[in-house]
Amino acid sequence: ASTKALHELTLNNWKEAIDALCIIKGVGVATASAVLSCFSPENIPFMADEAIEAIIPLKRDYTMKTYCSLRNSLISKAEELGGDWNAELVGRALWVRAMTSKDSKATKSKDNNRADEGSNIQDSKVELEATSAKKRKLR
Repeated sequence: ASTKALHELTLNNWKEAIDALCIIKGVGVATASAVLSCFSPENIPFMADEAIEAIIPLKRDYTMKTYCSLRNSLISKAEELGGDWNAELVGRALWVRAMTSKDSKATKSKDNNRADEGSNIQDSKVELEATSAKKRKLR
């Protein structure tokens, strides 16, 4: 299956290359794209969740139809950016953006919860003292 996939890739038959790998048990479009993106990043970008969500909001679906839409969008954006950009690099940029956005949201959430931390610590101390007092009474 992998030999056939790489052969199809040399012929620029990216769909057939993905299909060839999908014959392997447990390998779907996303996994096949992960493998093949190493050999042809300009033609076969990795089907990352973050890239799917950035391009096709609310549609995380691991089908060839979704992959085709994702692939075409990433290739178009790479061509628009020019230079050394390719479809895989655009996908990675979307992944980085998603990760930094998550970190930013988590930091804001932590800042908002800091005020609560003091009261949580105080509550824990009160519970610990109450438990210790009960144990002393039982002795």
